[in-house]
Amino acid sequence: MFNYRTLFKGLLALLLLWASTARADMTIEIVGGGANRHGIAVVPFKDESTRVRTALTPIIRSDLELSGGFRMVPTDGVANLPFEVGAVRYAQWQGAGAEAIAIGKVEPAAGGQVRISFHLLDASKKTQLTA
Repeated sequence: MFNYRTLFKGLLALLLLWASTARADMTIEIVGGGANRHGIAVVPFKDESTRVRTALTPIIRSDLELSGGFRMVPTDGVANLPFEVGAVRYAQWQGAGAEAIAIGKVEPAAGGQVRISFHLLDASKKTQLTA
C-alpha cells in the first residue's frame, strides 16, 4: 500500500534541503580598482546654492568618487576656497592631500539661464589643466 504521508515527508525534506542550499552569500571583490586613486578637491562653486536648484558640488564629488579613479579631499579644513584661478593657494591644497583642484562658478545668463564654468588645476605643478 502506498503511504502518502511518507511521500510528503520525503518531498518536504528534499524541499528544505534545496532551500538551504539555494541561499548563499554573495561577495563582490574588485581587484585593482581604486588602488591608485587621485586626490581631488572639489571646491563648492560660487553662487551654486542661489542660482541653481540642486547644488552641483555634491553631484560632481559623488560622480568622481564612484568612478573609482578619484579620492575626495575634504575642503572644510582649508581656509582658501577660491572661485578664480588666480586666487588658488596651491601649498594649502597640497598640504590637504590634493593632487588636483576643481573650482567653478555659476553666473546668470540671458533669458533666465545660468552659465556654469569650471577649471581643473594641478596642485603640484601649479598649472591649469582645463581652460
